[in-house]
Amino acid sequence: MAMVVLLSTMSFAINKHYCMDMLVDVSVVLPASTCGMDMYATDLDQDLQITNSACCQDEHIAIKGQDEVKPSTQWSPEDLKMVVASFAVSYQMLFTEETPRVFVFPDYSPPLITKDLPVIYETYLI
Repeated sequence: MAMVVLLSTMSFAINKHYCMDMLVDVSVVLPASTCGMDMYATDLDQDLQITNSACCQDEHIAIKGQDEVKPSTQWSPEDLKMVVASFAVSYQMLFTEETPRVFVFPDYSPPLITKDLPVIYETYLI
């Protein structure tokens, strides 16, 4: 649920750079890098400045997210009763001690050991 709210409220921009009607670069965070066809005046040609050629074109797409997120205030009395009951039961379970189960078999008697089997078979744990 948190991811849905985060993605729906996030705004971002997509920058694209085209050179001769071909997509050269796409960037989401930073401005798109140019194709290298930009020409600038050199120190010798200060009077003559050549700007970007007509073959290059930049495109900016801004995607705006939601500005306001309103929580749902449609609580029915049944929902409120369910929340309070579940909170009370879970809070009570924090402080109850769990008793261990003891299994009692009154009709069962263990077998009688007539011989010491490890001694007979000479099997000892070392």
